Amino acid sequence: QNSVIWRETDVDTPANIDAIVSQNPFHYEILAQLGWNIQDSKNKYDVKSKLEQNTKYISISIDSAEPERAKEYLEVFLAKINAFYYPKVKTNVELLNNTIKRIINEKQGISSQIELLHSKLDTLENEDIKLKRQVDEIQNRNTQALNQHDKILAKESNPDSMTPLLLYSNIMQENLTQIDKILNNMRENNKIQREDLQQDIKDLKVELANLDVQLKNLESKLAVLGVKANPDTQDGQSEDIEVSGIKIIQEPTIDPQRVSPKRTLMVAVAGVLGLFVGIFAAFAAEFWQSHKVSA
Repeated sequence: QNSVIWRETDVDTPANIDAIVSQNPFHYEILAQLGWNIQDSKNKYDVKSKLEQNTKYISISIDSAEPERAKEYLEVFLAKINAFYYPKVKTNVELLNNTIKRIINEKQGISSQIELLHSKLDTLENEDIKLKRQVDEIQNRNTQALNQHDKILAKESNPDSMTPLLLYSNIMQENLTQIDKILNNMRENNKIQREDLQQDIKDLKVELANLDVQLKNLESKLAVLGVKANPDTQDGQSEDIEVSGIKIIQEPTIDPQRVSPKRTLMVAVAGVLGLFVGIFAAFAAEFWQSHKVSA
């Protein structure tokens, strides 16, 4: 169950953290930091931990007759836990921020490509407008040539004088038709290029959307480590980082329901025990007297 709730963004599994808390390898470091006598028996604290089932929450407690000192000890203990995991968290943060930098650079590169493609698309659209204008002009000329051809046929009655003129008119019409085909082919190629560019732009925008999803995922991982996404910092971490992936849900407090001696219960138990001891002593004395008389 603990392995199920662990994720790669966590500094460690809850079970491992719980084991470290129970073993408390920081005891002598804590006493040295607090300036407390290592040999003094009252400075031996039994740190108890409890991993809440199906969660990442670990409850830590210390039973002590001096709760203020125990609280001070526990606060330093939590700081030692953070310091223990800090190098790993720092490495994770640096890796995550480097990945964020790489994705940001990729996004900038893709945005530049999109701008370039848009520029090419605008150029092709302008070329298509010019080609269309040329096609319209050629079609108008072709129409005029046909009209002129028809007028010549209507006016001239001598076939010999008409032949050169008709031949010239036909050649001009064929040339215009050929140019019209060429320009239309150019427009068709232009259209294909524009469609390809539009598809490339769509694909690049999809890549941008995927990179945005990756960025959000990385930012959420940093949030788990208690860090805000800030890839521009030199050490790969934000200025407000104070914890190393372990969050203190509740600061150490002293339980107001302290365990104190129950004097009434102690007197009652002592009285009952005394009564039993007295009855046993009376029976023992009687047995001893009867045994002595018979002897």
